[in-house]
Amino acid sequence: MCHLMEGSRYIFFSNGGCLFEPRNHLRAVCVCVCVFILFLLFLGEWTSPTVTGDRPPPINDFTLTSIINTTAILFGGYDGDRKSNDVYVFEFTDTSVKCTNFSNPGGSVLWSKERLGHSSVLINCSSGPHLLVVGGTGGGSNTNDCWLLNINKMEWKELTNIPDSVTNRVSHSLSVWNVTQTTHWIIEFGGERKGGSRISDTRFIEIISSTGDLVVQSVLDINEYQKRRIQGISQTSANDIPNHLLF
Repeated sequence: MCHLMEGSRYIFFSNGGCLFEPRNHLRAVCVCVCVFILFLLFLGEWTSPTVTGDRPPPINDFTLTSIINTTAILFGGYDGDRKSNDVYVFEFTDTSVKCTNFSNPGGSVLWSKERLGHSSVLINCSSGPHLLVVGGTGGGSNTNDCWLLNINKMEWKELTNIPDSVTNRVSHSLSVWNVTQTTHWIIEFGGERKGGSRISDTRFIEIISSTGDLVVQSVLDINEYQKRRIQGISQTSANDIPNHLLF
């Protein structure tokens, strides 16, 4: 995973992966690694930063998402033995990375389940940054769910009534288009269903922030989205025409 920092100053890599290391002629052992690397764009050089705080274990299949230019958030993944639902926040400079871990406190606290192969994007709204997590696999089956994390409060909320066409995916992509402070479009593409069947369709999720809360307003396929976009352009064009020219 990589993360662009400070505009075009440097790129942060949190390199998680599972390598199959041969131990004898009959079997191989899965060995996970976790390496922090910086590529300094202004120097064209690689460097290993000083890592402090709660360094994550060797892990792969997580998501790493920018919060601000010098901060990123890691969620989920697989360490070779178990799936994770831990959250790590990274604060970095061009020479150091500070790691802070947030784990499920248990009890009555609502917390996203363990997963890997999910996708995440950041939604910025008036109530602060939120991490949207969709899909993935955990516990032997697809998670088939959608969660929002209020990063400032470190509080999870599950978004319900989201169709399976959105949530039942693994290894898919998510992109976010923050149209305004209150309107956010999430674009989901591809991935796999349980059993490995490939998905080639696209879904558009409209999320509205109202009174500090984020609510799913609509979920559209690509044809529905195009129709709505054209209608929006037509309406905007009509609004630009003086009333006395409208029939």
